Amino acid sequence: MTKKVISLFLLAVFAVSLISAGVIARDRIDKEAHNRQVELSVEYGQILEVAGQGNHSYEEVLDNLQLAGVTGILYKEQTIIDLEQQVWTVSGNQLLAGSDLDDQLKTQVVPEYIYLATRDKNLYTRISKQFAIKVHEPEQIEIPGRLYLVGAKLSTKQLANLGLGFPEEHMKIAESKGFNLQVQIRSWPQPDDEDFSSLFADLGHFANLNLVLFNDKTIPGYPGKYLLLAEEIRKLGVPIGLIEFYNQKGFTQLANALDKKVIRLHSIDPAQMATTSPQTAIERYTLAVTDRNIRNILVRFVLDEESSTKLNDNVIYLTKVKNSIAEQGFALGSPASLEGPTYSGLLLFMVGVGVIVGGILLANVLGLPMPGLILGTLAALGWLALLVTGNALVGRKFLALAATIIFPSLGILLGLKGEGSGLKGSVLILLRTSSISLCGALLMVGLLSDLSFMLKLNEFSGVKLAHVAPLIIIACVIVWLTEKRETVKVIIEFLASNIKVWYALVVGIMTVALLIYILRTGNDAPVVSTLELQFRGWLEKVLKVRPRTKEFLIGHPLLLLTFYLGYRHRFLPILLLGSIGQISLVNTFAHIHTPLLISVVRAFNGLWLGIIIGIVLIMLFRIVLELGRRNYYG
Repeated sequence: MTKKVISLFLLAVFAVSLISAGVIARDRIDKEAHNRQVELSVEYGQILEVAGQGNHSYEEVLDNLQLAGVTGILYKEQTIIDLEQQVWTVSGNQLLAGSDLDDQLKTQVVPEYIYLATRDKNLYTRISKQFAIKVHEPEQIEIPGRLYLVGAKLSTKQLANLGLGFPEEHMKIAESKGFNLQVQIRSWPQPDDEDFSSLFADLGHFANLNLVLFNDKTIPGYPGKYLLLAEEIRKLGVPIGLIEFYNQKGFTQLANALDKKVIRLHSIDPAQMATTSPQTAIERYTLAVTDRNIRNILVRFVLDEESSTKLNDNVIYLTKVKNSIAEQGFALGSPASLEGPTYSGLLLFMVGVGVIVGGILLANVLGLPMPGLILGTLAALGWLALLVTGNALVGRKFLALAATIIFPSLGILLGLKGEGSGLKGSVLILLRTSSISLCGALLMVGLLSDLSFMLKLNEFSGVKLAHVAPLIIIACVIVWLTEKRETVKVIIEFLASNIKVWYALVVGIMTVALLIYILRTGNDAPVVSTLELQFRGWLEKVLKVRPRTKEFLIGHPLLLLTFYLGYRHRFLPILLLGSIGQISLVNTFAHIHTPLLISVVRAFNGLWLGIIIGIVLIMLFRIVLELGRRNYYG
């Protein structure tokens, strides 16, 4: 086969790969577009707090919340602290020393036990049932009409964390008023096989129950018995809630066992809410819905200690939250579980091959066509083997990472010239470079547009490598292609040369900028400043979808300037900073939990804004250059 035939074949395969990725992307957009219902929920404990402080009845608060747009109520499994007005603790020794029990009942008391005491028989029945599930063989003592005791051998810490069930009477009232019910279950040690069915038996009576969440860092029954938990939840026919920014061991396994019937929930931590203004909170809730496919917003109340109208204040606040979400085209109500795009193994294979073809094209740019073709063929066979053997996830993640590295590098290397281009030519080269980068983004979308990634049960791997590797490739390749056999000699001469102070300062500043760029990638990136948050908020209001700062303010303008000037080794720091825009452009689409159309608009906004700033930068460069010439020649 001639080089021309091979090239045409590769281009044809690449075109089919892009079409395949486009089919998956289109289906994903359709599925996301139909998932437009959002639950606006509040916490039961805060309802009681507002009711108590304002001398309102529980029913009165519910009626006001309903008028404000609230559709769901979250009931956390209660603890001894939540029930402190109705339940108290007493040790076995104290019971034996006291006079509340007659001699016959005292024979049932175990001195080493801690007892929960209450005068409410219904509450006693509930606590006894929870002790039977989570403690096993509790000691129960009754003085009918006077005192009810449930005891077990527990430490103070164990008792404080023990879930004591849900306020079913109040749940029935809320259900009768049309609210959806959500429950948050606490974990307990060493559950038996029968415990899960006992725990969920009473919850099955609520027709409006539409979400099950978990309270602790580890879900009940994990690792050995989470499938029993899954079976009971499946009987309820409701999804489970993934709490954003709160990782729980076993959740992913449980979600997979439930066919990914998951609703993502966002809330603001109570401690953080104390320092967050209502308007900032509203913007944050709205952004979670529009930008991250969050479909359950748990709104924390604004509890101003000095206010005497807490209920009214929060009704106004919740109404604003409702209106802000509705203005974005979302309806309030019980959300449906998100659906992922439908695709076949063949479609997925072709998308992966597109990334491999990109690697072959990059090898051609390096002057290594035959090694690239051989390695590409082996990679395609390996990818096929992973699909056939059911191990596609590893290959998908690897190829997605490869796409973020290959295509920005390929686009920039193809766009660089030794001679500068005019203003129009530079803009066209930047658009062509961005198109190549976006091809990589589309292929990555095709590889990762699976429901597990959309729900953030799975995530793109290698974030920092994806941001750093293209910079290393571009720097090494551009020097090699420019100098070839003289590369080593040129590097030695450069290291031995005298460097002007201004150049050292520029390099130092850009090195610091690159370090900050690297540190701010990934999930462990430092917290941004208040000023930057305000700037981001302003961009969000003006453009609706905020572009990435490193794209429109740094990357795209500097890359446009590089194309305008033409490449020289002294411009290498500028080129590397300019490359950040293309790398970020591709990585924007690695946030699979973000609706795809939002990522498209974000990339578009960054590109056009970056081009405008780049043109201004070039004009300033011309002015400075002209002033320098005038001063030099007098």
